[in-house]
Amino acid sequence: MIVLTVTFSNFMEKFKNGHYIFSGQDTLELAKRYGTPLYVMSQDIIEEQIKRLKNALDLTETPYKIYYAGKSFLNKGMCYLIDNLDLYLDTVSGGEMFTALEANFPPEKIAFHGSNKTEAELRMALENSIGLIIVDSLTELDQLNKLGDEFNKKIPVLIRVNPGVEAHTHELINTGTTDSKFGISIPEVEEILDNFKNYSNLKLAGFHCHIGSQIIEEKPFLIAAKKVLKLFKRAAENKLTPIELDLGGGFGIAYTKEEINFIPENYIPRLVSALKVEAEKLGIDLPVLSFEPGRFISAPAGITLYTIGVIKEIPDTRIYLSVDGGLMDNPRPGLYNANYDAVICNREITEENKKSVRISGRACESDQLIDQIELADPREGDILAVLKTGAYNYSMASNYNRLPRPAVVLLYNGQSDILVERETYEDLTRKD
Repeated sequence: MIVLTVTFSNFMEKFKNGHYIFSGQDTLELAKRYGTPLYVMSQDIIEEQIKRLKNALDLTETPYKIYYAGKSFLNKGMCYLIDNLDLYLDTVSGGEMFTALEANFPPEKIAFHGSNKTEAELRMALENSIGLIIVDSLTELDQLNKLGDEFNKKIPVLIRVNPGVEAHTHELINTGTTDSKFGISIPEVEEILDNFKNYSNLKLAGFHCHIGSQIIEEKPFLIAAKKVLKLFKRAAENKLTPIELDLGGGFGIAYTKEEINFIPENYIPRLVSALKVEAEKLGIDLPVLSFEPGRFISAPAGITLYTIGVIKEIPDTRIYLSVDGGLMDNPRPGLYNANYDAVICNREITEENKKSVRISGRACESDQLIDQIELADPREGDILAVLKTGAYNYSMASNYNRLPRPAVVLLYNGQSDILVERETYEDLTRKD
């Protein structure tokens, strides 16, 4: 058994001359130059996270693919970066596919996901020779098979399997249980394999399984993987030759000091070792293994900078600290009680200056970003950094209350530049 100790040097809170330093750069200078609210992404940390995954997979001496889950954070610049780092891309909509194609991302390295794809999206995928379509239902299988006639091509597909596995995570991001809208049950998949000759325009490239997000324990991954691996034997009995087993993503990260990071450097070698044994028992070759990390790559690489506005102290109750953003740029706390850490960028915390506050956004809702946190004597005009916001913040942002979306800045090797421009009021009415 291989066990690695992982250090998270880039993710530690660092201060220099009283200023919070993120990925080697002064956050106060970033706020001054680009304004707030501001999404800040670090290419250095993105590359470090990808390197960790590749190193862990290289240890297994097994063929593999890494698909970056675009839904966590995607724009044309991110597509360029992922392509340069030699990753594949997982997309879940026509918009994500279009973004990738606009960035000249190789279509053969794109997978198209989704539980309710439209016919227009499927046509878009076929017209652009997207590498894989991950089929999520019997309806979609039939639909694709008919389109194969029209496009006169064999369409490579992965079948998304619902393994009926409970992952210990929030119920709203638990996607592998029996009662889930995602995937096809194992008995139904077995029936599909027994009758795959009916899908003459489809080529079975493999199987896909994703059991949820923010998973810390290894056991659910292994149970699901072993269940899906048995389908390769069933496929072989039907003279089918699938070659890829996509085990999805879901590697959990620690958003706060109290939480635990999932360690892929430990998990991946153990998983592959167990699957090699299982494949040998089944009398099949181990397929190419694929993973779809999104949050693991992008979340630690991002922070959001805010300017503190009104501070209200309610006697014998609490202190409310309001910032110039909120659920418009980070809806996750409102959606499923997501937790975050934060720091005052211009003052290091000490025992003497720490104050317990609730951080609220400016939306006309309760808009609670952080329920309770100790900060360094917060004052109006201070810059606040909310940490590990690189995943599902920018991608879920809205214009609620007719507020423009923040800019996104990319940091790399001591430099910074605009990745996505800040929206203007004119942008809000452009389509009216």
